[in-house]
Amino acid sequence: MKSIFLNFNALFVCTVGLFASVAQAQNDVISQRMNECRKSIIPLEIYQKFGSNYESAFRDAMCGKWYTEHEEEAKNSAGGGIDVLIVSASGSADSSKSQKTVSRIEYCQNTNYKVRQEFNDEFWRRSADPISQSGYNLCIHQVFQYASSTTGSYPVKISVQEIGEMLQFSVRFDANFGGDKPRLKDINPARLRCSGKNDRWKNMVIPSQGDGIVFECRWATEDAGEAIFTAITTRGDVVSSVTREVRPYVNVRQVKLTPEDKTISTKPVCGDPVNTPEFFHNWKNHDDGRCAALTGDYCLGKYGVALTAEKPEADKFVRLVKPYINCNDNANGSCNWNGGNIANAQWTTSDSRAQAELYFGSHQASLKICAEQQTYSKQDREDPVKTFDLPLGGRFTVSIPKGEHHKLNATWRNGISEQFNPDVGNRAFQLETRQDVGNQTLLTYKILTWEQPGSVIGQQFRTTRTRLKMMD
Repeated sequence: MKSIFLNFNALFVCTVGLFASVAQAQNDVISQRMNECRKSIIPLEIYQKFGSNYESAFRDAMCGKWYTEHEEEAKNSAGGGIDVLIVSASGSADSSKSQKTVSRIEYCQNTNYKVRQEFNDEFWRRSADPISQSGYNLCIHQVFQYASSTTGSYPVKISVQEIGEMLQFSVRFDANFGGDKPRLKDINPARLRCSGKNDRWKNMVIPSQGDGIVFECRWATEDAGEAIFTAITTRGDVVSSVTREVRPYVNVRQVKLTPEDKTISTKPVCGDPVNTPEFFHNWKNHDDGRCAALTGDYCLGKYGVALTAEKPEADKFVRLVKPYINCNDNANGSCNWNGGNIANAQWTTSDSRAQAELYFGSHQASLKICAEQQTYSKQDREDPVKTFDLPLGGRFTVSIPKGEHHKLNATWRNGISEQFNPDVGNRAFQLETRQDVGNQTLLTYKILTWEQPGSVIGQQFRTTRTRLKMMD
């Protein structure tokens, strides 16, 4: 077993484990299991029509009735969503040097063009529903585990090394085994996109010296964490499994918003004072019209006092808290004598104003309203609800109880963050379905391809047709 550590732009660590087997029975098991995986993502009507003939299934998807009925879905599955282009090659099946770009229409007109299996798989994976996608990923993981368990000593060897963001696989013959030198019949990469450095590698004698037959591969998708590279030779088949630890393409956090006030400052404030006259002893006998009521022989006047809050700064608010009537009688006893009248004052209050009417008699006093004035701001408290770690093109569903307000915060792999309203989504998160179930609203989104914020690639592909890699 050999392990090396790969660093892709400091975004993830890739650990490569190499396992080989030349037993044809083992390769048959892997091929059979890979076909079982593909069944989970190909639409039922397509599979019932074509079975395991995946080339014909893809051609029908691009050129037949299925494409007419699912045109937008097919475009999105191709990796863009504007138009579909294909790349074909003449000569060697995996020659990147002889590839050319043709339109979907030209592909449909030329039945000699064939799609690469790894692209075929990725096309159907992206078009599948979330449940089918999960089943496919689990199936690939199980195939990977099987391939990883096949160890031993065999005449054909595979080594791999990381060069930048590329994985370079080298297929060599171990001359110590003797016998006829094997020829390389084909390769079968899963979750990888590979091209041979030599244009004519098919049926080439596998050398025992130098680098052997070299293939340059890249991960088929940014979210792929496991891959299998199979070299099919005349002396058996070699299976190499590769793993890496991958950060999610985007992290989405669902949070509940609860409105609340944040107090910024508090200070005591008082309104303008109202001075009462001297109504002592037998004032009722000298009433000049200012008596509003009597308490025994004492005349009571009726007074109004008020307090208005200060005008707040922009984006801030004020309120008066715990207003009360302040009485100052210069120690003549009037405030104490009128304690009941003060307690029975008639109040009218709001956040920004307090006013009161009360009866007051006896000696002269000064009345005014005082309170605490609070300056505050309005903000939403954010309570976490759920977190989603998502691949490119992934789907996720959020549940929002009726009457609650939520938002979604997204952090992309490149570090850029954004937030959006769950009710509408945005250009990167397409709201696919909305469903009311009981007291919950279920919202399902799809991450649109090439819409990562700040992505130069994304900007290019929004104005350029999508390219699909093919072979002939």
